Amino acid sequence: MSEETTALRDLPERRPEPELGRPLFKTINDFALRLLAIPTEGELVWYVAREVVGRLGFDDCVVYLLDRRRNLLRQVAAIGVKNPRGEQIVNALEIPVGKGITGHVAETGRPLIVEDLRDDGRYIPDVEPALSEICVPLIIDEEVAGVIDCEDPRPGHFGRHHLEILTTIAAMTSAKLKIIEEARRVEEGAEKLRRLNDQLREEITERERAETALRASEERFRDMASNVPGVVYQFRLDADGRPSFPYVSPTLLEITGLRPEAVMADAKLWLDTVHPDDRAEFEASIDRSARTLSPWTWEGRMVRASGGILWIRGASVPRRLQDGSILWNGLVLDVSGHKRAEAAVRTRDAWLRAILENAPIQIVLKDTQGRIMALSENVADSFGLTMDDFIGRTTADFLPDDVAERYMAADREVVETGRTIQQEILEDWEGVARHYLSAKFPLRDDGGRIAGVCSLTSDITEVKQAEERLHQAQKMEAVGQLTGGVAHDFNNLLAVIVGNAELLGQRLGADDRQVGAVLRAADGGAELTQRLLAFSRRQPLRPRELDLAGLVGGLHDLLHRALGETIDIKVVTGPGIWNAVADPGQVENAVLNLAINARDGMPEGGRLVIETANVTLDESDLAGHLEVAPGDYVSLSVLDTGTGMPPEVLERAFEPFFTTKDVGEGSGLGLSMVYGFAKQSGGDVVISSEPGKGTRVALFLPRAGEGARPSIPKDRPRAPRGQGEAVLVIEDDPDVRTLAKAMLEGLGYRVLTAADAPAGLKRLEQQSEVDLLLCDIVLPGGMSGPDLAKRARVMKPGLPVLFMSGYAQTSLRQKTPLPEGCDLLDKPFRRHDLAQRVRAALDR
Repeated sequence: MSEETTALRDLPERRPEPELGRPLFKTINDFALRLLAIPTEGELVWYVAREVVGRLGFDDCVVYLLDRRRNLLRQVAAIGVKNPRGEQIVNALEIPVGKGITGHVAETGRPLIVEDLRDDGRYIPDVEPALSEICVPLIIDEEVAGVIDCEDPRPGHFGRHHLEILTTIAAMTSAKLKIIEEARRVEEGAEKLRRLNDQLREEITERERAETALRASEERFRDMASNVPGVVYQFRLDADGRPSFPYVSPTLLEITGLRPEAVMADAKLWLDTVHPDDRAEFEASIDRSARTLSPWTWEGRMVRASGGILWIRGASVPRRLQDGSILWNGLVLDVSGHKRAEAAVRTRDAWLRAILENAPIQIVLKDTQGRIMALSENVADSFGLTMDDFIGRTTADFLPDDVAERYMAADREVVETGRTIQQEILEDWEGVARHYLSAKFPLRDDGGRIAGVCSLTSDITEVKQAEERLHQAQKMEAVGQLTGGVAHDFNNLLAVIVGNAELLGQRLGADDRQVGAVLRAADGGAELTQRLLAFSRRQPLRPRELDLAGLVGGLHDLLHRALGETIDIKVVTGPGIWNAVADPGQVENAVLNLAINARDGMPEGGRLVIETANVTLDESDLAGHLEVAPGDYVSLSVLDTGTGMPPEVLERAFEPFFTTKDVGEGSGLGLSMVYGFAKQSGGDVVISSEPGKGTRVALFLPRAGEGARPSIPKDRPRAPRGQGEAVLVIEDDPDVRTLAKAMLEGLGYRVLTAADAPAGLKRLEQQSEVDLLLCDIVLPGGMSGPDLAKRARVMKPGLPVLFMSGYAQTSLRQKTPLPEGCDLLDKPFRRHDLAQRVRAALDR
């Protein structure tokens, strides 16, 4: 048997102690009612100390609260002879748990009466020593929360009467300490109760008015209970276990749908509304409180009379009556709204968590000091860390100082100005350059004050690269439009020069050196325009299916002679190389141009490798620099071991007329011609190079269709002279038109001419005997050569058509393909070319 139990059982016999009579009950009732309105812990402990000394017959009272972290009791309130200053404690006591009588009660959790402190070695003498002491623990959820301690200078002063009073006060105080947060909701009602009690004390001036004042107080209490946002009740459990509700406030009807008078008649009407899933815990909580006389608290669900679910939170203080029954005075609050708010917060937190774990952009939340409070998972992944590794740290802990300062400067600007800002940052560290677009905006608290910064950051490196590629493509397209237009006009001039030079040569003699010089110069000009047209993707191409591996293999000897003995040439072809679709002559020119460029990059000699391979390109391949549709291609790569190119040269390698060679050593059109040929052929070309590591140029040409066979160009016999056939020439350039007329007439043809499509159609209507239509592809007036040819064949079915052009526009071929059976004569043309093509068209 414990020492405490012995101390309580062996109290010496004294005169019979008074029962808790009505005045004392009223005093305790007043105490309980005022307890409801106390909003803070500090006010509560001082209130308890004052009431114990002032109204319950104790000379002094000290309240201690337990500091669990330090495991000691802290003196928080003291009233009586030991503290005459009122609510001012000088040198507040701190007593370790287990030390002294007070610490012993805190350690055991049981009340203790010591009749003579001189016989108890645990007593710690004070400046005003006492002879008897009573200590009662404050219990919350079966754990000690503090101690109420009273002393008296007389030995054997305290008895069971005092213990019952102080235990009741301690139980009420413990309950209040637990529900002090919930008491906020009833603060106005509690304040009303305090005013009523104050008024009541002022009205009680004489003993004979006590009963009247008590009835008035009870009436006011009922009024207060009717207006408190909860149910005020008394619950009684008889010694035989029968429950009843002696009192239930009218608010029960509003909260539960049950009538108070019905519940006071039959307690089970309310008790049975406890949700089935919560009933076991509910009954266990009542049993626990009844056994220990500890404050009852419970939170759970009840079923409203209408069938809806109601969340309630209840708290009450039990006391055992003389007949053995237990009476709880308490309060039940409807916390359904609070529960819904908690659920909303949980949902919001879950959404935020899902956003941070799955966001496609990087999210970082910081406080006003730049400390990271939350972040998305992809940020942590990018550093190879966990999200927890970032909490409480700053950007400077993870990024180089210069990069971190740019981010933090933007954070400070948001905090100082409250504006949303956007910044683009280049992070170039650890050998990797990445572009980021970051938007930052302020986070504000409920009062509208800036509490932090939210950063939303996207990695736009690929976007920037795509913009750069688009800019380069637009620049190349613009240059191509310019060079193509110049080349087309220049071809018309060359056509006049070549044609008239040939006519002049016929008159002066075939061996005239000056005429020969003019023709050679014109041929050089024509070759230059062909290179310009190749870059602008407007050169006349004659694509066919070809064996790319075989074609490249056949160039070995030519390349060896062109490159010299210092260059080691190796041709690598994989097994089963697909056929490609391209102009064979242009493929040979492209390989030769690339080989010569490679030779110039290896002045001391080196190795040249030409590879062909089958390639299937998908979306991931096209995400780089390739601008073709996904599918099958045949690649032709030329690799050298030369000096390579720095980035600034590599960026401009395909531009026409760009060259790093000395004046007179190169036109700057070699790579641009390869670029235009690849694009016009429906393929692409990429180049990679580093200084000192050589260069690789790879062409991608479309794969030929399944089952197709390489076409073999037919040798055309030399065309004989005309036999008086009528040729209608439609050409908008008067010099070219005059030249073509002169050449054809010299070849024995009858020639009709027109400057545009409407005039040509009119001549066809007037001249039924037209044997051939010689027409420019591009004509003024809105009708192209192919459109004119279709109209002419409606008027004269089967009419042979020969087109001529300085270039064959890709867009024109896509929109208006050449009619079936038509051929194309490139400008500038020689007299014998014109004779062969006209004769072939007439004989087809």
